[in-house]
Amino acid sequence: MRLRYGMILAATMVAMAAPAQQGENLIVNPSFEDGLNGWEVVNPVGEAALVAVSDEGSLRAANSADDLRPVGVRQTVAVESGQYYFVAVRAGNSELKSSGGVRLRMLDAEGKQLKQEWPLRLYTWRSNWRLIERFVRMTGQTASVELLLAVNGRGEANYDDIVFVRRDPPPNPALEEVEHIPLGIAVARFEAPAPVFKIRACDLAGDGAEEVLIGDVNGWLHLMRGGQVIWSFDLGGLACDIACGDRDGDGVQEIAVATMNVDGETIVLSASGERIWSRAVDDNK
Repeated sequence: MRLRYGMILAATMVAMAAPAQQGENLIVNPSFEDGLNGWEVVNPVGEAALVAVSDEGSLRAANSADDLRPVGVRQTVAVESGQYYFVAVRAGNSELKSSGGVRLRMLDAEGKQLKQEWPLRLYTWRSNWRLIERFVRMTGQTASVELLLAVNGRGEANYDDIVFVRRDPPPNPALEEVEHIPLGIAVARFEAPAPVFKIRACDLAGDGAEEVLIGDVNGWLHLMRGGQVIWSFDLGGLACDIACGDRDGDGVQEIAVATMNVDGETIVLSASGERIWSRAVDDNK
């Protein structure tokens, strides 16, 4: 693959514009068809790292040093506090020793960091091109967001077709106010940090009372008991199915979750929310 740019040492940060209407992509040059225009290169490693754009218009971030500082590109856009945004990217990676993905830094009007998270992650195994996406809610006082596409440590990651739009999540009947229910009454209510995507009731404790497992649109799994959140686990993607059962015959229930994260993992958790094992779609072991 021929590269339009070799070692990129500097770039110009895009100026922030006013928040856009819902559905408008806020990213400048999202498919890298105009090289690195609108993006600022982040390369604290030096010659051991490479940030480049291919002739096909995709970003390559590579690092040959055991330095965990992010190497990639970033762009800052204006947002509205308290609103939901949809972030998506086509990505692939090879031989990552640590991780990579899309990092969001929520900033106030003075540029002070309010929150940092990696809503879209790449992990240590090889992955072909695939679409990963997630909803993120801006915290209070957030005026802008810095998006970083990066590789952390030794390895290589590729990115294309970045989307960051003001968009509300799908309707969430599970969180709507309960006023009149003809066939029953509400016995508990769970105010999730994000809308619910999947829900399952299981008697994990074996006491005849069912706990509630909730997968939200941000890729988290929450266990609720008696109206309280007991634990939360980051799945790295949406939960497309949740099941409970005694997989090893020891009389203790486990939780199996089929996810839509970057590697299509199936993750098995203990009743206390600890990872027991996981298996990716392309895992041949």
